[in-house]
Amino acid sequence: MDIIDKAIRFACKAHQGTTRKTRKIPSVLHPLEAGIIAMRMTDDHNTIAACILHDVVEDTPYVLEDIRREFGDRVAFLVDSETEDKMRDRPKEETWIERKKQLLSKIENTDDREVKVLWVSDKLANMRDFYRLYLVEGDKMWNHFNMKDPEVQKKYYLRVLECLSSMEDEPAYQELKAYIYTIFRLGDFRHD
Repeated sequence: MDIIDKAIRFACKAHQGTTRKTRKIPSVLHPLEAGIIAMRMTDDHNTIAACILHDVVEDTPYVLEDIRREFGDRVAFLVDSETEDKMRDRPKEETWIERKKQLLSKIENTDDREVKVLWVSDKLANMRDFYRLYLVEGDKMWNHFNMKDPEVQKKYYLRVLECLSSMEDEPAYQELKAYIYTIFRLGDFRHD
């Protein structure tokens, strides 16, 4: 079985019965969308599989060692590059900034293109959801998230764009930037 097919099956099993917090759709649709986005930027099957699996460790009972055992070191490394420590012993609202700083340190210190493909893919899939919510709810959308302050969210996503700037020639990066500029009302993303 191809590693991508295996990742799809594994992710579907891991996320079974869960839904996204912003829309009541199956959680697995988000990582599947990220995998499709990645397919437009890379032919690397490990990266595509990692995109499909990127939320398994964060959002299901599975741990990184399960990913390593099933998919190997490279896929586990890629998944880990996008996995945040949920700090489950403290309220999510209280740890949001700390968790995002830890996560950003992973992308700030890498030249690994495939890590960046994974990040662009995940963040673009997220921003597409954010945009749909923004069209329906406007600024009330932030009430769905652990970090309800749009200014703090904006700083985080602008830092993500900065860290991923080596990908700026990719259409997915440009789409991500357009959504961020639209949602946070930053003007024309093509003339910054």
